[in-house]
Amino acid sequence: MAPVAHHDGPSSWPLQSVLVPVTAAAAAPTLLRDPYLTDDSGSWATVSLATNMASPAPVVSWGPATGNCTSPPNSVNATFVTSFGTGDQQFKAQMTGLLPNTNYCYRVTQSGLDLIGTAPVFASALASGATDTFSFAVIGDWGAGTTDEAKVLSQISTAKPSFIVTSGDNAYPSGSQSDYGDLSGGNVFGPAYWPRVGRTMPAFLHISKQLVRLRLGQQPVLHTRRGLVRCDRRLPG
Repeated sequence: MAPVAHHDGPSSWPLQSVLVPVTAAAAAPTLLRDPYLTDDSGSWATVSLATNMASPAPVVSWGPATGNCTSPPNSVNATFVTSFGTGDQQFKAQMTGLLPNTNYCYRVTQSGLDLIGTAPVFASALASGATDTFSFAVIGDWGAGTTDEAKVLSQISTAKPSFIVTSGDNAYPSGSQSDYGDLSGGNVFGPAYWPRVGRTMPAFLHISKQLVRLRLGQQPVLHTRRGLVRCDRRLPG
């Protein structure tokens, strides 16, 4: 027996299909590694961060802290550095045209979205030859994700030094991207650690003690904004 088509209405009714266009929502940028400052000088400073989107690149805008920090006048597209983890996209941007010993604010946006919701303020370095007093923090053999690490960084945040120098061995156990981590966890960029200081306190980071030794022919030194600070004793290893 042949199959019989069934119709609920008169056989003269036309069969119609309706196609409704659906627009997929664009992915929103999410901050994964909190902005942190490095290489602060009298005329420029670098800000680094990571988000979940490789494109478009984040935009960093900056200007004097005494001016318009809601919409700072200078801006630059961040440069892509690397991908890591399950989708973290690392960027860096150089804020240029700074005057020495001056407070600046900055903002970070991506796809028009403000990623940090505020305008952190930092101080540019003293001019070469300046005699102003300043303070800085030095840490080393750190980044194991401990309670003590969080306490030390909290104290540094309260003390507000001009900058931070690391003497090496910055992330344990192996210095991998997963050891450094991001805002979801990790031993350096986890919420309890570097985000406490990174937005406003520039860092000068040495990767390892051995690297410090080799830079001046086995003479251990620390690079600071005022030059080179020689250590009294050679570093082990």
